[in-house]
Amino acid sequence: MDILKRTLTALVLLPLLFLLVQFSSKVFFFIVIQIIVLLSLYEFYDLSRKKRVYPKRALGMILALLIGGTFLFDKFPLGLALFAGLLILTVVYLVSITALEELMAFPSEAALTFFGAFYLSFTLNHIILLRRDFGPFYIYFLLIIVFTSDTGAFLIGKKWGKHKMAALASPNKT
Repeated sequence: MDILKRTLTALVLLPLLFLLVQFSSKVFFFIVIQIIVLLSLYEFYDLSRKKRVYPKRALGMILALLIGGTFLFDKFPLGLALFAGLLILTVVYLVSITALEELMAFPSEAALTFFGAFYLSFTLNHIILLRRDFGPFYIYFLLIIVFTSDTGAFLIGKKWGKHKMAALASPNKT
């Protein structure tokens, strides 16, 4: 049943993905990528909460959008976005600390907030540069590699997998 669901999802989403990559405007493509970044970051922060670490979700999302803006606007330097985001994050954390327990949690929460936003936004936004500098071919190539690897891992895990790899993060992973 899982493979049928994956196939039906692919039949619906792949044409939409093709239209997005091939024909969308620069701004629309940017907006879609930012939505994907924010959804990914939300899921990342949700996983960290399961480990009882509580990053500042809103601040991380603002930082992710600042980083994303550097990929759309050539005159907006990445270093400035990172500095501004880190400064704002530090000030908000320091102002909001009211107890010793919060001070002890500061390093891990701030690190997850900052590096989660940086890692996801910086890497995913490179799709914008791929499309701009090389056209859609490299995006298609990347997607084919990702989809075939994911499908292969799923099928091999279903057939021969014995141990759950990340039961806490994703209990139904093969």
